[in-house]
Amino acid sequence: MKTPFFAPPKRLLLHALSALSIGLGCVYPLLTALGLPVPFLLCLASCTGTAAALALLDCIPRLRLLRYPLLLAAMAAVAFPYADQLQAIRAALTLLMNGQNLALAAYSRAIAILLSVLMTALGLSLARSDHAFFPLALLTITVLLAISFLGAEVGALSLLPLTMALLLAARAPGVTGRRILPSAVLVVALTLLLLPLAGATVPELASFAARVRQTIDDYLFFTEPRTTFSMTAAGWQPLGAERLGGTVSPTDDPVMQVKTSGRTLLRATVKNEYTGLAWADTTSGRRYLFVSPRYAQLRRDLFDQARPDRSVLAALSDDETLSVTMRSDSASTLFITQRFLSPKGEGIVAYYSPSSEVFATRSLAQGDSYIFSGRRLTASTEGVRAAVLAAYDPADPYHDTIAGRYLQLPPSVETRIYELARKITADADNDFDRAAALCSYLQRSFRYSLVQSEPPVYQDFVSWFLFEEQKGYCTAFASALTVMARCIGLPARYVEGYAAEPDADGIARVTQQNGHAWTEIYFPGFGFLPFDPTPGEGRAPDGSSDQPEDSPSFTPSPDPQGDAPSQSPSPVPTPSPTPSPTPEHNDPSVTPTPEVTPQPTFTPAPSPTPPITPDEQDDLPPWVSVILLLLLLAVLIAVRLILTSPARLAQQCRNPGDALLIWYRATEEALRQLGITSRPGEAPATFLLRAQETLHGKPPLLHMGKALCLARYSSRRLKPSACEKAERTYLAVLERLTPVMRFRLYLRRLMRGIKAE
Repeated sequence: MKTPFFAPPKRLLLHALSALSIGLGCVYPLLTALGLPVPFLLCLASCTGTAAALALLDCIPRLRLLRYPLLLAAMAAVAFPYADQLQAIRAALTLLMNGQNLALAAYSRAIAILLSVLMTALGLSLARSDHAFFPLALLTITVLLAISFLGAEVGALSLLPLTMALLLAARAPGVTGRRILPSAVLVVALTLLLLPLAGATVPELASFAARVRQTIDDYLFFTEPRTTFSMTAAGWQPLGAERLGGTVSPTDDPVMQVKTSGRTLLRATVKNEYTGLAWADTTSGRRYLFVSPRYAQLRRDLFDQARPDRSVLAALSDDETLSVTMRSDSASTLFITQRFLSPKGEGIVAYYSPSSEVFATRSLAQGDSYIFSGRRLTASTEGVRAAVLAAYDPADPYHDTIAGRYLQLPPSVETRIYELARKITADADNDFDRAAALCSYLQRSFRYSLVQSEPPVYQDFVSWFLFEEQKGYCTAFASALTVMARCIGLPARYVEGYAAEPDADGIARVTQQNGHAWTEIYFPGFGFLPFDPTPGEGRAPDGSSDQPEDSPSFTPSPDPQGDAPSQSPSPVPTPSPTPSPTPEHNDPSVTPTPEVTPQPTFTPAPSPTPPITPDEQDDLPPWVSVILLLLLLAVLIAVRLILTSPARLAQQCRNPGDALLIWYRATEEALRQLGITSRPGEAPATFLLRAQETLHGKPPLLHMGKALCLARYSSRRLKPSACEKAERTYLAVLERLTPVMRFRLYLRRLMRGIKAE
């Protein structure tokens, strides 16, 4: 029999009305909660038009399969004009999560139409189900929770469409109004409890919603401006962020309390660019969530988590758990060692930048605490020299990246600094000994003092320090070592933070006087290693040294008011350099040089640390978003097919008769793909007999028709084996389908399911 062109399905009006109620009941409250200025009539018109269009397509059998492709096409048509504004829309969503909805308001009409089409289509799918009430109840509660998390006030009248949809679900077979009314009342009661209607809220729920919102914001939408640690604020850079030098007088104001087993360099900021007058960080234009798996390799590279090999690390000190408790308000910077695992603290979500600075999503406050597991490795650690030499890898793939970032020097660095660095390291035959020789030279050749002159603005700071001033504190020594290391090709960076010296109880009480600066030098295969060139009293804790046995020992005499003394490695033999600082230099083997002539043409251009803006936030490339959406769609399709599979539906039936009917409907759909359809009013047994004759008896189908007649019209109880035989029959019919036929079968099942009526 020919399929009619126009054939309205049963309960068409009820399905359309339910879809309209669901779409309008979800969309308008959500838009209101988001604070988007969308007229109610626009939402009503969009939902009504979508419901009417889908209902019309339902009435035309030949076009029913086009419902959802046309739906996607309509949504694409609405979204297409905004395709070139994806970044702006993402930024607007980020601002919305931070309580600013003005940017998203520009797209409010498009968002309203898209949500209306989507939610109405979802509503129609639910309305066709014979068990729609509980999915609708779950959807209603989800909408309520979303509104509650947004902290918005929504009137109870805007929730009437959803309540109406719940009541319409009473039309399902076997579900009466008396049975469903108590459940509907329960959902409405949850509405009154969850939503801040009329300004009333449940404190516990409000607190929970605030925590959830903050967690989502921290992990997914963190782009807010942040405060960073600086030596200027700590009192160690009196001339400002763009100039080093000058006399300092740091206070003893408490900063933090650190539980550690020994002297620990807790770094805060890492700077790569030397301007001739100061240091700047020009690499921190992006930020990455520390636990993000997408950038796991970048995290391992930045923090040397995979360098050196474990067999090399085994010879060094073990990891230890360090705890930090803030004793005053501070920047958002987290103070950590170079090698560590993710910091953990209440309300602290860690991010990091390409410079390897680690920070939280908010400024730290007094009483905040966090822990991390790390290694306290420095150049003075016992066995570290042997470890660096053992780990040496000339093919280190990360070395080129590091060299490109930490070897640049400005033209202001004088030639005699290069010559001095080469002469100091002339007798060293490996990179570690070269770095140690430079560190030793600075420690024993220059005096530590908090009283330092103001350097001239027309002269390179390191040149001035080495050849004229010849005294200073940590920032001068660290700057000199970093520059001299770069002069001989060692990638080095300037680091600022605190030096934590524990008391007898294992607690380091850090104050601003413990502010410190040092150098980290990169060794291929090993990674970065801190060198502290500031003169200090201590050597390695046990007095051991990794230097050659003929290395001379030394005991510099630091200024009693100096910053935290360093534990430096024993010096390597230092050659007698030709260029020298000044006649007052305390190395008798060095020949004095003439006084430095000022260079008035030197005009450095400091590069301040660039702020991190929302546009610089880690963005997903468009193709990644498309792949994720396709994967999500594939998962949803797979779940839908599993839920509507005849085996699963038959297994859920309480008696064999209902399960047999499921297998009959599944077989009927499979036969439809072979061009064999049931006629109006035709009994199942007659239809199956006709189908069996058409298929020339392969497979036999009549037994299924007889079992159905027995289940419907006989008092005899159906045997479970009848269902098993029906399943085998269905699978036999399925084997006759071509791949195209199977695709159409699964597509039809995806859209309509299997109705056991």
